[in-house]
Amino acid sequence: MKKIISLITAAAISVSCVAVASAARVEDISSALQNDEIHIIYNDKAVEYEDAKPVNTDGRVMIPFRAALETMNANVGYDDATKTVTATKGGTTITFELLDDTIYIDNNGEKSEITMDVPMLVEGDRTYVPVRFMSNALGMQVGWDGDSETVVIMDYDEYLQQIEEKIPNLKKLASYDTAKFNKCGITFDINADAPDNRFNLSAAMNILMKDGKISADGTVKLDSTTFSLEESKFDIVLDGSILYIKTDALKQILGEQAAMGVVTSVLSSGDKWLSLDLEKLGVDAMTLKVLQMAASGQTPDISEYMKGYINTDGDAQYGVVMQLAGMADMYELLDKKLVIEEKEDGYTVSLNVTPDDFSEIFGYINNAPKLSVNVNSEATSEKVTANLELSTEVNYFTNVTNIVTIKMNEVAEMAGEDETITVPEDSMDLTSLLPSLINQPLPTEP
Repeated sequence: MKKIISLITAAAISVSCVAVASAARVEDISSALQNDEIHIIYNDKAVEYEDAKPVNTDGRVMIPFRAALETMNANVGYDDATKTVTATKGGTTITFELLDDTIYIDNNGEKSEITMDVPMLVEGDRTYVPVRFMSNALGMQVGWDGDSETVVIMDYDEYLQQIEEKIPNLKKLASYDTAKFNKCGITFDINADAPDNRFNLSAAMNILMKDGKISADGTVKLDSTTFSLEESKFDIVLDGSILYIKTDALKQILGEQAAMGVVTSVLSSGDKWLSLDLEKLGVDAMTLKVLQMAASGQTPDISEYMKGYINTDGDAQYGVVMQLAGMADMYELLDKKLVIEEKEDGYTVSLNVTPDDFSEIFGYINNAPKLSVNVNSEATSEKVTANLELSTEVNYFTNVTNIVTIKMNEVAEMAGEDETITVPEDSMDLTSLLPSLINQPLPTEP
């Protein structure tokens, strides 16, 4: 069931990344950035300052020290006799004297100091401090978006924890001990229908996750406007970042003429193992980590999953804030619609999302996608059964409506002790060859 929820979330988030400018949180941020003033965003909230507005001095955004620190959820104290400010957030405490250029930091007993390259500023009865230095001193990341004149401050750990607190049903589902069900059978059909264009993919597979490895075998069939694939067999083994695959589909994909070449002849044979290093091919680290955790019977927590798919290195980025906001809206929508019923020997799960539900977070733009999801699952001590029906109607880039439907069924159980995964000893490494093979045109006739 958790795999199906992950599939729904991934599909919905991929839609939300395209239409993220319409998500509810993002809409709130966008509305607050309409004036010509300098703006401050803390996590996914636009901060409003009624009297003392942020100012830009020599390329540095300055703001009254108390407002700046309290914006970051720090507890602020001030000693008027010594003109000393103390601010504490989590295990970090910073101190500085007004109009001094040094900030003293105590991070869980580890002491350091930083020197600001821009002096504090006094205007009226307010002392302004540079936002970047204050944020960095408290362990947060800061960025500047010149187009909207916005300072972006992110405390990723705090933000993701707040999101987890708002999705109790998803956290409850993730906590169930279904990792022992390491053997499953899955069938799915994906259909995309638009005028003069069709795409129908169907597959059935058996999956085993054991001893840190994943194996799968099954059949796949494709019928589309540009290319068709007759029902073909495949075998897959994932060991770390190395993907091994053996299939008779490549002969159809590469075409009959390709069999004349030495390399492509081996590829087309259907009885040879081929290998790919997914890490070298640029598959993102989080996807590999999720796969490897699944192979070991583990489930990443939600905040780890979200953080793994965004760039949290370096300066905070306005686009990342928007992406996180869209993801948070999606998780909250799924959590609100998720119904879990515990029983004596397990639990049942149902999820029903309608286009009207989806429009709550994507209804601000024209041609918003229409998403419909139905999931039903039952888990006992012996197995889990689940089925999914997902459909979406989108027309982002053209006036042509594309209707995509996914139907999926899964039965998961515990593998026997004698069921093992064997890593192929002999394979042909395609890692360096794949880019050139991808550029080879597909046959135009079925």
